[in-house]
Amino acid sequence: MNRKFLKSFFTYNNPIERYQNIKPLMTKAGYKATHPSGNGIPQSKENVSSSISNIKLFKHQVSKSEIEFLNEFKISTNYNSVGSTERMVVKTELVYVEGVGWRVNDIYVV
Repeated sequence: MNRKFLKSFFTYNNPIERYQNIKPLMTKAGYKATHPSGNGIPQSKENVSSSISNIKLFKHQVSKSEIEFLNEFKISTNYNSVGSTERMVVKTELVYVEGVGWRVNDIYVV
């Protein structure tokens, strides 16, 4: 679930697609944590796309229903035809939701 979330959140062709793809993978609190400054989904008219590669995951089982990951990867972003690539580290926290399965409950850049 963690890898699927990372690929869905950091690989997209526009911001709206990004948020549509991650919503089913998250809790309500986790989904809200992905919004810039706690605001809603960005409605940018700018040409933005992104993709990730070289994913390395470091897992820590907190309890039977909680897992934390440190995720390191390369992210390539294209903003109005200007590209950049950098290394990124983010922490994701997953919780087990009864009857649903694992869901991302929080994410932040380290």
